[in-house]
Amino acid sequence: MINLSSVSRKICESNYWIDNTALENMERKGSTNGCATTPYKVNTSSHSIDTFSDLTLLNPSGTAANNITYAFPSTGIAWPDDKTRLKPPAYQPDEALPPPNWALRYPNGQYTAEYPPPDLSLDEHFQVWMRTSWYPTFRKLWGKNTQLAMEPGRYQMELDMNYPIQSYGGTKAIILTSTSFLGDRNSFMGYAWITMGCICAALGIIFLGANCIKPRKLGDHTYLSWNQGAGGGPTSGAAHPE
Repeated sequence: MINLSSVSRKICESNYWIDNTALENMERKGSTNGCATTPYKVNTSSHSIDTFSDLTLLNPSGTAANNITYAFPSTGIAWPDDKTRLKPPAYQPDEALPPPNWALRYPNGQYTAEYPPPDLSLDEHFQVWMRTSWYPTFRKLWGKNTQLAMEPGRYQMELDMNYPIQSYGGTKAIILTSTSFLGDRNSFMGYAWITMGCICAALGIIFLGANCIKPRKLGDHTYLSWNQGAGGGPTSGAAHPE
């Protein structure tokens, strides 16, 4: 249970609590002037509020040609099941508050009729963010360029860095990479395949050594199942049944 009156005291002056349940099951409690926080959960408030412009190639190929702008649309970047997890907001603007780190997006840190609660079922950036990473260092897909092939050169991008990271020593970076039908680079899978390969190589060396020290005669019929004795070992002098 979180007491939001201590978190957003300047905006929502009431004794108000939210149960730690799914967004669609949230219930308002307390006085009638209480306000729900939507979207709710800690990782929603940590959603990056930085903004990025499209990537622009300056002075293409060392000529006086006009700059080329590459669009990175945000459609098609979220997994289909992530899209079904979020629904349009069920609150009116005067019934809810934005999360603490979203307050700067809205006038006086409040939803209004002009700036209502966002429809997160259409926000694929948010949907990608809500698939929590297992590791402290991670990457999130921001957009995909599927139109023009990018050329070598000098690029420019305008950024608005609104999400604070200095308090916990975090870092941020922009990564340009290509993908294949197998997806993006995955260091974990690379390490896993290398580890499995080393294990298989070690087992191969062990079995090779065992075979050199105590070799097994090839084509020995005594190891066939119908020639096994009661103890599971080969029976001497046994022959193949006619």
